[in-house]
Amino acid sequence: MLTALFWGLLGVFALLLAVLITPVRLQVRLQTDPKLRYLVQVRILGGLSPPMAIIDSARPRKSRPKRTKRRKKPSDAKKMAGGGRAVAAIPQLVKGVMGAIHLDYLRLDVVAGLDDPADTGWMYGGLAPLHYGAPWSDKFVISLQPDFAQQRFDCALDAAAHVTVFALVPVLARFCWRMFGPVAG
Repeated sequence: MLTALFWGLLGVFALLLAVLITPVRLQVRLQTDPKLRYLVQVRILGGLSPPMAIIDSARPRKSRPKRTKRRKKPSDAKKMAGGGRAVAAIPQLVKGVMGAIHLDYLRLDVVAGLDDPADTGWMYGGLAPLHYGAPWSDKFVISLQPDFAQQRFDCALDAAAHVTVFALVPVLARFCWRMFGPVAG
């Protein structure tokens, strides 16, 4: 009995460790034509698991009960004492999280037009250097097409990224240290 418990706990620990050290794959799809549709999927264990939809516009939404408005309590000066530390620590947190996320590919197709064909040409002329002049790698495919006949904006986005959860541990530890560690000075 005790050995079965031991092996069961060891198996759970090994599975948890595998989830932490293997990449989590994130895929985002968005399209606006014929109607707005978006989908965000996650695959754990380096993409070996089946995709799990986190956000799906095709899924019916659950109705939420109305909340009653609560009175705001007067803020306490002690609660706001660490506010300056949070403001100073958040940019480093965002930088660390963005450094841990790796973009696998990005495909963007945009068809855009304004009411006036001259405005459409001006807009396309402003965006064309991003399309033709930027040193994109093969991972990034961007297609811009002007529509001089009508006002429209159609977009199709397909992107994938991966992050290793274990790589976020030092980032979150630094953030917590800046927030709750000893105060300098």
